[in-house]
Amino acid sequence: MKLLILVSLMITCNVYCQNYRVEILGVDDGLNSSRVHSIIQSYDGKMWIGTRKGIDSYDANSFKTYQFESGTIKTINCLIESKLDSSIWAGSYEGLYTFDRKTGSNFFKKVELKDSINNIYIKSIVEDKSGSIWLATLYGLYNYNRQTKIIKKIAIPKINTSKISPEKVLFLKMDGKDNIWLGSEAYGIVCVSSTSESIIFQNKIIEYDKVNTLEVESDSVLWLATSDLGLVKYEINTDSKTFYNISNSKLPSNTILNLQKTADNTLLVGTDGGGFALFTINNSKFKIFNIENSKISNNKIYECLIDKQANIWLGHYMGGISILSPANSNLQARRYSDTSQVLLLPNVNDVLVGKDKTIWLANDEAGLLKIVNNKIVRVYKNELLANFEFGFESVVSLFQDKDENIWVGTYKGGVSRIDKKGTVLNLKNENQNKIIPANDIREITQDLNGDIWIATHGEVSQGSIWKIKILILLFLKIAKKNTGFCLIGVEILWLTA
Repeated sequence: MKLLILVSLMITCNVYCQNYRVEILGVDDGLNSSRVHSIIQSYDGKMWIGTRKGIDSYDANSFKTYQFESGTIKTINCLIESKLDSSIWAGSYEGLYTFDRKTGSNFFKKVELKDSINNIYIKSIVEDKSGSIWLATLYGLYNYNRQTKIIKKIAIPKINTSKISPEKVLFLKMDGKDNIWLGSEAYGIVCVSSTSESIIFQNKIIEYDKVNTLEVESDSVLWLATSDLGLVKYEINTDSKTFYNISNSKLPSNTILNLQKTADNTLLVGTDGGGFALFTINNSKFKIFNIENSKISNNKIYECLIDKQANIWLGHYMGGISILSPANSNLQARRYSDTSQVLLLPNVNDVLVGKDKTIWLANDEAGLLKIVNNKIVRVYKNELLANFEFGFESVVSLFQDKDENIWVGTYKGGVSRIDKKGTVLNLKNENQNKIIPANDIREITQDLNGDIWIATHGEVSQGSIWKIKILILLFLKIAKKNTGFCLIGVEILWLTA
């Protein structure tokens, strides 16, 4: 018997080498405006879109438009999701707004700041590790402490005093060390420590009002998106600049509106009138997507983002959203032979691709397995898990939580949790110890608070709280289906959504 698993090339191939198919979403699909300024993806996979007419969310099937407590439509410039509590924060022409997803409300609430800046124009926002919100405004850089609700302006020395509106901050970006990078007509390019609020770096680099945004490649290399000079590589240690423009490269426009760096050192480049480009830092090559060769909505890109499924989202000016998805032709087939005779029966109930790319299998007769060095092995024969035994070998469901623990649901054997060190915790309903309502585990998931929900045969439990809601069980089943797992005979297809 052989098991066939098709794994998207996003695991082994960088963004640049993919082929893409294009899907367009607009007002006819429920989007509230065709002018898209910001796109983010929240922890649960939902997409959030900030537009000229407010905020929408998108769940792969439909849009939902959110309201503001004041009742008036707000033009949204930027969105972030808080890593502390998954709340959504929005910067607008009229101040700062937030949405607490735990309340179930459909309203974004105004964050009350000081009177002088309560209705201030906010261009960009970021969150540091402590949960403080940093604001790029017309009047400089501000820090909002969510615990104390105190907002203060960060003092930055001006290196240009000739501008009429000198303190306008054009963008904010966080680097891997929790430092904040910003660009300003008055300040130039600046790096500020989020902890000490001290200035780490400040330099004019190029003309004050030319840089629209940037990305940090390393401690010594910046990539600048400019308004008419194209893409600029700046090396801090040597104060040297390398220009990529329409004259010396395949960059389609010298005006770059958005720049995002992926994990594999590819730059997503959104331009004004030239379409979208992928730029590989390692070999300095451009791959162009425009209305002519790729059928994207139009060539003016305000926002670009790569989601968890390796789809590229483009937010257009007067064009809605274009989604570039890896084409089916780029699926790589890997065939695993059952040389150990572990899999005597074809019934594989679930597949989990962990955050470390380990592939886990839930099997009826062989229990829990994983693929190691291209071979399928039984996990509880592994040295780390020598004492690991299920109450019943049939494994039904698999889940990995935020802390990278693996949760294993069995048929009549309860649920087990395996942490990163291999330590196993078994939860069963036996004798007087009724931690879970039943031992037939159908689904496992995690909510925004970090609580684990376990769906048993007819019941759902959260910690010590049991909720007999068949609708929740059905929801978990539907959510599982939407991840792209399909059982086809004795073969398993794992496809990106």
